[in-house]
Amino acid sequence: MNQDKLIVIKNFLKAIVKEKSASPFLKPVDYVGLGIPDYITIITHPMDISTISKKIEENKYQNVEEIYADIQLVWDNCKKYNRDDSPVYKMAITCEKFTKRYFDKYNTWLKTATKSQ
Repeated sequence: MNQDKLIVIKNFLKAIVKEKSASPFLKPVDYVGLGIPDYITIITHPMDISTISKKIEENKYQNVEEIYADIQLVWDNCKKYNRDDSPVYKMAITCEKFTKRYFDKYNTWLKTATKSQ
């Protein structure tokens, strides 16, 4: 894996953790505790920021594009499960925009991924 790109990803993960809107996405959704048992049937591939970080540390990704896809999956899952007028949906939109702005600062290595979303 390209180390320069991996550094960009890791710096993004540090930055997104500091974003107020990202708080619901930092840990796995506690669908039992939240009383939303249908979550796991609607969201077939749950993802969150801590899981992405753990997968990076365990070398579970083949390339940075896979990491970016999981980051986008966090926002997509939220938008799929929640109503578009809900606060958490709006937080996902804010985080998604933050993500795109962040990666747009770098070469085209991920721009194709953001355009295909």
